[in-house]
Amino acid sequence: MQQREARKAGNVSDGLLKFSDAEFELLLDCVRCGFCLVSCPVFTQTFDEVDSPRGRIHLLRALAERRISITQTLLNHLYSCLACRACQATCPSGVRYAFITELARAELERKGFGVTKRNKLLRLLIRHVFPYRKRFELLIRFVEACRKAGLISMVKRFENFSIFPKALREWLQIEEMLPSTRAKRAFYDGRTVIKPRQKQRMKVGFLLGCASEVLLKDVNEASIKVLLELGCEVIIPEEQTCCGAIAMHTGFDEDAKRFAKRNIEAFERYDVDAIVSNAAGCSTAMKEYAQWLNDDEAFKERAKKFSQLVYDWTEIVAQLPFYEHMKPLPLRVTYDDPCHLLHAQGIREEPRKLIRAIPSIEFVELPEAEMCCGGAGVHGMLFRELSMELLERKLKNIKETCAQVVVTANTGCKLQLQYGIKKHGLNVRVMHIAELLALSFGV
Repeated sequence: MQQREARKAGNVSDGLLKFSDAEFELLLDCVRCGFCLVSCPVFTQTFDEVDSPRGRIHLLRALAERRISITQTLLNHLYSCLACRACQATCPSGVRYAFITELARAELERKGFGVTKRNKLLRLLIRHVFPYRKRFELLIRFVEACRKAGLISMVKRFENFSIFPKALREWLQIEEMLPSTRAKRAFYDGRTVIKPRQKQRMKVGFLLGCASEVLLKDVNEASIKVLLELGCEVIIPEEQTCCGAIAMHTGFDEDAKRFAKRNIEAFERYDVDAIVSNAAGCSTAMKEYAQWLNDDEAFKERAKKFSQLVYDWTEIVAQLPFYEHMKPLPLRVTYDDPCHLLHAQGIREEPRKLIRAIPSIEFVELPEAEMCCGGAGVHGMLFRELSMELLERKLKNIKETCAQVVVTANTGCKLQLQYGIKKHGLNVRVMHIAELLALSFGV
């Protein structure tokens, strides 16, 4: 209480992080009870208090009050957060941890202390390549050409990577995370309106996404086919763009808001009943457009209306008569909860309901299914060692299930799990839940 009153009285100086009074109040909501510790994937790996949610909030308060200065060590602790929101889901005080960290990252970026400050290549990719589908596709074609020519494998034969320029070393780390993919044409390419063959139940706007459309086009194809089979008219606005999630998580909040506005304009031209994404990070971001644009008078109400229409793919499918279309699949299956589906949106039962409904499926729960796989957007490229530790932990749990298939409901998670399973030579198939349902539907 004294701290709150001191702030109101102006006794707490404007520090290295500029928080408004209302924003600073959010920092004081943390009572340091420690409930967040066991839910935080990073803390359970490092057991370092400053790598915990309450530890990071304490650091942000200290910065705001000018009790500490910005150092690289401090930034590493702040940015090691996966933004998985597990802490937020368990916090008894309702601390808005994700909102606080996004505010802080944006402010640090403006001051020249952004998460990508020391990785100029990744900064370029996050801002100017990943969100733009055609540029992203060109990058992947370039990667595949280098792989085919043997250039990447040739460079990797050198034991001493320090002889290479920093930009090349950074590039090799990023390249390793990108899956092999071939350009393919999907049935929905170039189509804005796709009508179902049977009676139409609803009209759905579909976000193609960045990673989904470039790296996992089969997932988008399966997602749209299932929606059509369930009687949905699918609208794919040509003007749609990146959801803005990665930009917001890495401190480029103005970029994220620009993407949000463009998507609002793209989808509001169509009178849809719902706006759907098959990537949990994207559906979470779009549900938060109202929060992102709350201070923008021109978009405030439009963003609120837009966010109210947003559903994750599993949410919308679980509301439709999916039972009627399922055929037996004699498979042993486990399911890994995407962080932004479980912790951010509170969606746990819908994916399990869909999987269990498939005839002949043997479903087995995954130990620590709620724990992050280490993908977390571009986190794995920035904190590779930590990302790999979390991936190893996830793979160990997957092996314990003896499952033939591990299912997830997020494209980033699928990419991370595929990478780990291929690297370790495990005989397990990774599927997005849309692919599993499409297989059962026979579409």
